[in-house]
Amino acid sequence: MSAAVGSSDVTSTVSCNRTRTKLTNSNKNTAIFKLPYSKIKTLKTAANSSLTDTNFTVRRAFVASLSSGAATLTAGTDETFTSLDEGDFTVSLTAAGSGSGTVGDVLSLTGNNHEGDAIFVLGGSPTGKTLQLDFGANYAGHKVKILATVSRSVAGSKSKSLSSNQTLQVATSALANAPGGVSIGKADVTKVNAVYMAADFSTNATSSNTNVTDRFDLDTGQRDNFYDIGRLKLKTGALAPTGRLLIDFNFLSHGTGD
Repeated sequence: MSAAVGSSDVTSTVSCNRTRTKLTNSNKNTAIFKLPYSKIKTLKTAANSSLTDTNFTVRRAFVASLSSGAATLTAGTDETFTSLDEGDFTVSLTAAGSGSGTVGDVLSLTGNNHEGDAIFVLGGSPTGKTLQLDFGANYAGHKVKILATVSRSVAGSKSKSLSSNQTLQVATSALANAPGGVSIGKADVTKVNAVYMAADFSTNATSSNTNVTDRFDLDTGQRDNFYDIGRLKLKTGALAPTGRLLIDFNFLSHGTGD
């Protein structure tokens, strides 16, 4: 909207309120949950082949083309789609076919389509293993993106193994003096054994160079609400790196599991 200053469409006596997006319940974003007892031996069951009985819900993203206006989704292993709640599912048009609707439209999943058929139908064995979305022939040929909530009934713990004395060469001043710290590039870093600094940034650092380990603190990157990679943080008052760095560290490599 534009208005010429001094013209009849300019008003200076009417209040104008600017509305901004506000994030609510920002304190409810932790990914760590309290267990019911202070001492826990295991989360696996003794009577079920030592499988975990942990279960949780998670959002999955799907992309589908609406053949005749419908698409069927299949949940992953040990997963089922939850029952319909508009807040748990979002379907948006990403590419238009020959039918109704335009790119960017968000489609409702409640009730029936224009042909009288239910839009949201859980099926498969167990119930919820598949999800059919039927928007009717008017939406034939459209491509949609679906954010769906699925329930995972058997959540296996992720296996981890210790990898010791791994090395990383930090070759540029920009990386060695990055504002957020020196990225190690691995999650679950358990220990920094040594940090060596070369005389300049033209030659790789070796274990025979200056040991500058005491200049840094290890930031594992693990927080209550996200799981980041490890970094070296320069201590307050410590001299910044003036040459390439060789970082010797231990970390836990991740195998299969959730």
